Formats: sequence, structure tokens, C-alpha cells
Amino acid sequence: MNAMTSKPSRGREAIEPVVYIVDDDADMNDALADLLRSVGIRSRSFLTADAFLKTPIDMAPGCVVMDVRLRGANGLEVQRELIRRGVCVPVVFITGHG
Repeated sequence: MNAMTSKPSRGREAIEPVVYIVDDDADMNDALADLLRSVGIRSRSFLTADAFLKTPIDMAPGCVVMDVRLRGANGLEVQRELIRRGVCVPVVFITGHG
């Protein structure tokens, strides 16, 4: 059986990627989660930087999609805090600000 047709070994579960959404706009949060769900990607949504930073980050592959302008801490401050904690996860910044 070649690598293209072999099945994963029993007992070895595939790790499902996760996208963390951090945006203080509930409608944007919902829209991004719906979009990701429509293509089969798991997500976790947060309306504040504090809520996100209080949550343990899965060891699964993934990334953070984060608004640059959040109430309280801004997205860049959150990214710096992740780095300070040794959390290595890619961050994609978004903004609705002109």
C-alpha cells in the first residue's frame, strides 16, 4: 500500500485545526465563524482580548484572526502578550477601520 492510499493507524486521531477569532463586534465574530464552519474548519470566538487570553490555546495547528482595534487591549498588544507567554501561533490581523 503506498502513502497516498494508506489509512491512518488505529488509535491515532487526526488533530483538527482550530482558528481563534478575536473581535469585539459580535456580528463579525459570527460571520467569520459561519464562514469557517461552511468549509469544515473549527473555530472558537472571543469578544474581548481578556477572554481570549484567559483561554488555554490548543496544541492543534491553527491561527488567530484578530481585530487590530479591540476595546481595552489592541490586537498588537495581545500578540505581544502571546509572544511573552511563549505561545507560537500565527496571527492574522483584520480591521473594519478606514
